[in-house]
Amino acid sequence: MRNKITITIFTTLLMITFGLNAHAQETPSSSRRHGLGFSGGWGAPYGLGFLYNYSFNQKWDAHIGTGLTLSGGRVGAGARYYFKPKHSPYLGATYSYSSGIDQYDVTINEDSGSYEIGSSSALYLRGGYKFDFSRFRILLNAGYGTTVTTAELTHLSGDNTNTLRNSAYRMEVGGVEVSTTFIFKFGK
Repeated sequence: MRNKITITIFTTLLMITFGLNAHAQETPSSSRRHGLGFSGGWGAPYGLGFLYNYSFNQKWDAHIGTGLTLSGGRVGAGARYYFKPKHSPYLGATYSYSSGIDQYDVTINEDSGSYEIGSSSALYLRGGYKFDFSRFRILLNAGYGTTVTTAELTHLSGDNTNTLRNSAYRMEVGGVEVSTTFIFKFGK
């Protein structure tokens, strides 16, 4: 059931994102519609990662990305709406999937344990501010990722206290995001 929900959300996000191109009335002020970038920060949807960005017009863009975090590899896709063409606040949504990790070691005070953290996914609702220049763009991001599929947590060895389990659960995708994205624009 969770996989069907995840696939439905991901498909809907992609349809909305790529459907915007048909309704685009404005083109980007520069001929640079494509962009490659990197992002990182606390709770970022791609962790420390790379992304491809496509601008449909001055107000809408879409992105796909991948990266690494303490909770495993991540992939995802999303879209952003900018209120103004140049420097502007924005709102967006990003779906992110995390692969999980085989062994996560936790030590808190005198307790110590190892856990396997399964895959999980989240839908991030984001806002922020865009600084747009001719060849690059900087995004300051803040948001919250709500868990779509929860990671299965398996105790491997050591202590298994509530505090250790809660620490391991915090490693799954989702939660508060404060991050920065740099995008280098190119192409037509």
